[in-house]
Amino acid sequence: MVRINSMFNVKDEADAQLVKQMARQLIEQSRLEEGNLSYDLFQGSTPTCLLFCETWLDNDAFKAHVASQHYTTIMPRIKQFIVGNKDLKIFEYE
Repeated sequence: MVRINSMFNVKDEADAQLVKQMARQLIEQSRLEEGNLSYDLFQGSTPTCLLFCETWLDNDAFKAHVASQHYTTIMPRIKQFIVGNKDLKIFEYE
């Protein structure tokens, strides 16, 4: 299995709300993909800190996800709101 944790910050709470709205469709469609085990977005104790947590059956499922139409359409819009560097962690486990 593959676990992806992607933590990032946005400028302000208004941007956090916009990102959460855009992410709803991404999350709903991603959860329907073959090989998806979980897909969530969390807001940190600091309202401008957000965390995507995804779990995929294998690397092939994850690669198919990042090539999907909903990902390639929505994620670039979300990335416009990210300030600073995002902290991306990928874990592989059985």
